[in-house]
Amino acid sequence: MLTRKTIFALVCQVLFISFVLAQETIYNFHRLTTAEGLSDGTISGITQDKYGYIWIGTISCLNRYDGYKIKTFNYSETDSSYFSQGYLRSLYSDENGNLWAGMDIGLAKYDFKNNHFELQPGSKDVVILDFAELNKDTLFIATNKGLAIYLENYNEFKLYAHIGNNAELLKRRVYDLCIYQNSKVFLATDTGLIVVDIKQNAVNRIPLAPAGNSNIRKIAIDGSDNVWMTFGYNSGLLMKTDILFSKFKVYDNFLHSPEGINDNSIGDILADNKGRLWLTTTWYGIALYDAIKDTFHSFRHDAQLPMSIVANNINVL
Repeated sequence: MLTRKTIFALVCQVLFISFVLAQETIYNFHRLTTAEGLSDGTISGITQDKYGYIWIGTISCLNRYDGYKIKTFNYSETDSSYFSQGYLRSLYSDENGNLWAGMDIGLAKYDFKNNHFELQPGSKDVVILDFAELNKDTLFIATNKGLAIYLENYNEFKLYAHIGNNAELLKRRVYDLCIYQNSKVFLATDTGLIVVDIKQNAVNRIPLAPAGNSNIRKIAIDGSDNVWMTFGYNSGLLMKTDILFSKFKVYDNFLHSPEGINDNSIGDILADNKGRLWLTTTWYGIALYDAIKDTFHSFRHDAQLPMSIVANNINVL
């Protein structure tokens, strides 16, 4: 099953990355665009379900790709396979085989047997932004109302309740989240980085000297236990710290556009299943972190290379 840890880059199309191993790894980008039947080019989420179908959320509808053709699930009053309203924010396939759609009207689970999505009780009017799975029973969810949780054994969605100090920190909007060693949940919030220690039942805001009180939009932990976060104006700055938050480094490589204008942004960051860090940008395409050289290698559009990305404005991984 492919999850966010398998690289997908999306912008006005879907790009599938294949790997060719030689003396140096070569990355080929295979495009899936409106010419192949994709509904539109504003991509909000992507995942692969237990049957191998690839689901792609766009601003106009949901697309399902079987490797050959695309089926669309439209936003329509008469289409029972999808909602009549609501913007899709994220997609996720969990270890139990459930397919989740994060909407701005709540959390929906796909009923494979009856071919439609069901809004989960308790999630109505909660904006669902991202997912992180602790185990087969517990799914943590980033929402506009704070950290939420879905318990598989009880089929229950609820906001995460914490009894103790700093409980109010979990009521802030959570933009992104990730789990470390099945014991801690890292939350990117509008008040900075929040860490939930599940085993110790503790919640703490982590001081990040380079960011101050800036909001954190994206977060990922790579295979070397480096914690990466985006922050600053337009999320144009990238911060790296160790898991103990003892040292920091800020990368401003992507802050400015090629014209020198301070309008570039980092759209998404992702640690893949090999522990490598990838990111997307407004102007510089996709970037891969080189840990040995402590620098980034960018993959950009090249009109002379048909296997390059189709444009440099990438939104989602």
